[in-house]
Amino acid sequence: MSFRIRDTDLLGRTGTLRVGSRSVETPAFLPVIHPVNQVVPGGELLSMGFGAAITNSYIAYRRYGHGISERGGIHGVTGYDGVLMTDSGGYQVLEYGDVDVDPLTIAEYQAEMGSDIAVVLDRPTGASASRERALETVEETLRAARETLRVVERTRGRMAWALPIQGGLHLDLVERSAREASALPYDVYSVGSPVELMNSYRFRELASLLLTAKRNLPPERPVHLFGAGHPLTMALAVALGADTFDSASYVLFARELRYMTRCGVRELRALSELPCSCPICSKYTLRELLELPRAQLVGLVARHNLYVLREELLEVRQAVAEGRLWEYLMHKTSCHPSLHPVRSLMVEASGDFSEFTRLYKRRAAFLFGPEDLHRPELESARARVRRVRPRGDSVLLVVAPSVRLQLPGIAGAEGDVYLVAPFLGPVPVGLVDAYPFSQSVSPDPESLDRRVLEGTADEVAAALSGWGISRVRMLVSPDRASRELSGMIASRLGGLGIAVSLEPSEHPDHV
Repeated sequence: MSFRIRDTDLLGRTGTLRVGSRSVETPAFLPVIHPVNQVVPGGELLSMGFGAAITNSYIAYRRYGHGISERGGIHGVTGYDGVLMTDSGGYQVLEYGDVDVDPLTIAEYQAEMGSDIAVVLDRPTGASASRERALETVEETLRAARETLRVVERTRGRMAWALPIQGGLHLDLVERSAREASALPYDVYSVGSPVELMNSYRFRELASLLLTAKRNLPPERPVHLFGAGHPLTMALAVALGADTFDSASYVLFARELRYMTRCGVRELRALSELPCSCPICSKYTLRELLELPRAQLVGLVARHNLYVLREELLEVRQAVAEGRLWEYLMHKTSCHPSLHPVRSLMVEASGDFSEFTRLYKRRAAFLFGPEDLHRPELESARARVRRVRPRGDSVLLVVAPSVRLQLPGIAGAEGDVYLVAPFLGPVPVGLVDAYPFSQSVSPDPESLDRRVLEGTADEVAAALSGWGISRVRMLVSPDRASRELSGMIASRLGGLGIAVSLEPSEHPDHV
């Protein structure tokens, strides 16, 4: 197996995952294919653009036994010729408590059936497990992983192997599971137990689970997220490090006549018309769909759901390539109140993103609200500014709505000059053209959330205090936001014992 990474943004990345002669572009959504009964045939999934899929080796084992080789292996019975991942029966363990097969037997069977990415028979934790039960699932899964290594080593180079991370909502156990799993020679690491969290819209807990696992896994290895097939969470999963994710949601929702959109899921019968232009919705009206026989209706809604998931996936990939995954995710958090708490987690985790977020990007950073003060590009740029100390103990701060504005009075000023604008903190006048200071777009300062101004003032005070500045002269643009921001800065500096003088300026000019 090889995994070639192209672009990175936050903890997300685009790349190519290759197993044998098959490959898939990542991030990738893997639709679940039932090995016996398929609503959407495997070949059709491949033609729709899904270069990888997942099926269940335990169900195949019970249905076909060792005769599966005579049927063309797992690719033959599913009719799917892309990268095919095979779950080992862990989902059945979660649903029914156990399966009548041991880890070594199902591992040998996955090798026999011709799986591209096989999964260790794990013991999923689930979202409601007690700590005692969660610890058992971690230890049982690691024990199964060590037992399976004899099959892994024998088949290395022919197929890839995935080791699930357990622990559920007990994040210290997730950390332990990931650390111990990292020491084992597996190709892919998969994060389990999100289905219950997804179904109950507990998105912040889902994000914490994934982020904890990602922090403790080798960064060069692909990470798979089980059971994550909702258009609301795809950007979140990628931002926190998932390279692939699977779900049967497209057909499960269809059976309940639930209709996916890019911003959530709707009841089909509650719609007044079809708000989509996919091949299904372009061919049928809502009334025509609802008049179809039930089986045909379910199949068509499932296909529509797949088109929506595919479109969302492509948008997320493009966001990574353009370096705008942060702003795309913030946009998605407005689609449902349950996603809004994810914003605070992104702020808390901003330090995790800096290493993998490019310092320079091809397009401007869009800044909207207080969370954007913590965009990794801004935090990295401000950290670089703080490392360069002024030449003396006094500075001139020029407070304006934008660093692209030039205030009269700067020319010939003594000492170091810093421009201050909302979001940006103190910017040396010689670095104004550096990314992202001049390459950012924000709302009219008059309409900004007050917390943006407060956060900017905090950044200015922290920088000047760290530099040992004793005197500050502030030249202030006449607009209301600049006057309010300068007052906040002066108050903070005064509390630090730094002498401040404020001077109003004439109207600024664009530079």
